[in-house]
Amino acid sequence: MRIFDDITLHPLFPVSAVIGLGAIVLGLTIAAYLRARSTAQPMRRLLLTALRCVALAGLLLLLLRPMRAEPVANSGLLPILAVAVDQSASMKTADMNGESRDAAVRKTLSEARDVFERELADDFDVRFFSFSDAIEPLVLDELLQKPQPTGDTTDLSTTLFESATVPVNRRMAGLVLVSDGRDNAGGDVQRAATFMKSANAGVWAVPVGTSAEARDVYVT
Repeated sequence: MRIFDDITLHPLFPVSAVIGLGAIVLGLTIAAYLRARSTAQPMRRLLLTALRCVALAGLLLLLLRPMRAEPVANSGLLPILAVAVDQSASMKTADMNGESRDAAVRKTLSEARDVFERELADDFDVRFFSFSDAIEPLVLDELLQKPQPTGDTTDLSTTLFESATVPVNRRMAGLVLVSDGRDNAGGDVQRAATFMKSANAGVWAVPVGTSAEARDVYVT
């Protein structure tokens, strides 16, 4: 959820649950204030109520986890372009002209080696990742030589968040996300995509396992 142009919320729980918790605690605070009316001095009641409200506001702020994407000053280093490849078990499905999705992706990456290592390397620091239950950084050769994918989940939201986590003096150019698109980790992909956009990083989705032509997509 975006509240300002450069600030987004990344709550630990659904926003509705956080608001519900806040309402319950606020109700308890009001009840405690009313109970204390007959025994405590007015100034003491006001002080205790104010402290409880401050504590409630702090708790809600922690649960909502506001984050701001700071513009990165030009450090002279190339911006990072991430390439993340799905390694979940569904990538073993053989629907790519008799090949598995994983085999087709590896073949394409191998054929595009010069593009990554020469053409794009002039303008970007190209980094490769595999992802499923977790995201793993590796070099292109390691990615091409990995065993067949066996991951239980396709965690797209974590992949988006973690691929955008770069050193403070570096800029994230974007992410090439290669996947069959079957997110089953239960994460909030839209929220993760909004975070990528707040970092001015593009996301180019490359769907695998479909006859539709892959398109470059910038998260909006």
